[in-house]
Amino acid sequence: MKQIIFILALFSFTVSLAQEKYIFNGEITNPDFYIDFAFYSIGDPIDVEALKASYQKEFSDLKFSTLAPESIENNTFAIWHYENAQEDYAPMSLDYLKYFATSLSDRQQQMLAKSNEAVFFTIYGLSKDSWTLNKRLTEFMAKMSKGKKWAIFDSINSQYFTPEAWEETRLQNWNEKIPYIPGQITIHAYREKAFCRLVTMGMQKFGLPDIVVNNASCFTTDQTMNIMNILSQYLTTNKNIYKDQALIDLKKISNKKLRDQMLGSLEDNAKKKVILNFKLGTNEEGDPDNILLEIDFENKNYATPQLHQEQIISDLFGNTEEIAHISHDDAILKASEAAKAKLPGLKDLFNEGMDAGYSLLLKAPFEDDQGGSEWMWIEVTKWKGKQIKGLLQSEPFHIKGLKAGSTVSASQEDIFDYILYKPDGTQEGNKTQELILKAQGN
Repeated sequence: MKQIIFILALFSFTVSLAQEKYIFNGEITNPDFYIDFAFYSIGDPIDVEALKASYQKEFSDLKFSTLAPESIENNTFAIWHYENAQEDYAPMSLDYLKYFATSLSDRQQQMLAKSNEAVFFTIYGLSKDSWTLNKRLTEFMAKMSKGKKWAIFDSINSQYFTPEAWEETRLQNWNEKIPYIPGQITIHAYREKAFCRLVTMGMQKFGLPDIVVNNASCFTTDQTMNIMNILSQYLTTNKNIYKDQALIDLKKISNKKLRDQMLGSLEDNAKKKVILNFKLGTNEEGDPDNILLEIDFENKNYATPQLHQEQIISDLFGNTEEIAHISHDDAILKASEAAKAKLPGLKDLFNEGMDAGYSLLLKAPFEDDQGGSEWMWIEVTKWKGKQIKGLLQSEPFHIKGLKAGSTVSASQEDIFDYILYKPDGTQEGNKTQELILKAQGN
């Protein structure tokens, strides 16, 4: 089996740790990088000798090697052929391919899982040449696979593509000197107890750190991923981070496609800029073999990291909240009783463990400053007995000192409705809201 045995050099900031109180206070670019792409046969045989000849011709300006270097001192390329890939470099199982080979059909995924032939193309290089060499190898993979029944594998991202998806996602998104980074990396998100952990995969191809967020609200996973993508793009042109923080300005995103995407989806009250704080992340099993830049939401001005995270999201993208003053009629109360009947099953679902794509919100009453009740949504983080703990996912209108992102508690008996968000983008519940909107004439 091919093994990457060289040790990545530490970032330049490490040399000043003894003198500085900051971890990130200067250039964060790694001196070197490596790329590792592959073809797996999913119907068509692979002409290995023809590929080798084309590869060596395309990269004749680089040094050819038959071994992975222990250290990187110049730009080197290698090729690895596995005639018995099931033994030496087996593709992921079908359970994983449904997440990491989404452009392949079910039939193609089945063929990939059984594929027994693979050819890997690896470049070890100096970071100053990372963009040029990444684009050249991306173009090579697109050209060689055109019209072929092969799957393309990016081993750093742990992603598989059809040739058509590779062309669309990787190559067509490279119409500027530095590409649209969300098309070049992926973000793995998974639940750790009450919260979610998110980590990028793929920044190593460009000699840059990967990004991690710990203890994030699972309900705001999409917004957190947006922040991580923006930061990843930011690092491609801002390779110096001073005093463990950086100013992120949506209007100054270097890539036009990402800038247009972010600016085109804002609420009217978005501030469009925030300061992000960082610390050195801790690598866990399955993380990239790379330095991790952790977005640090710990802040003395906020009671919890999740409260600060919510504020960052609100400042950057804006938010809209509306309050409805309405009495609960018979139809609304009937819908609420039907929702309450689902609570035992939802409790079991939550406590058995939900994937990162799921989040469960419950609507509970909170006494407002006028002596009434304000009904708001809680993202469940703990459900023991009849007591529920979670993160407030509504912005209070009449309760001073309480904000979205705050840790709150509620009793199961007081729950009025629920929303179960699912990984496929659908949701269940919230039937009372339909009736409330109807009563308002909406």
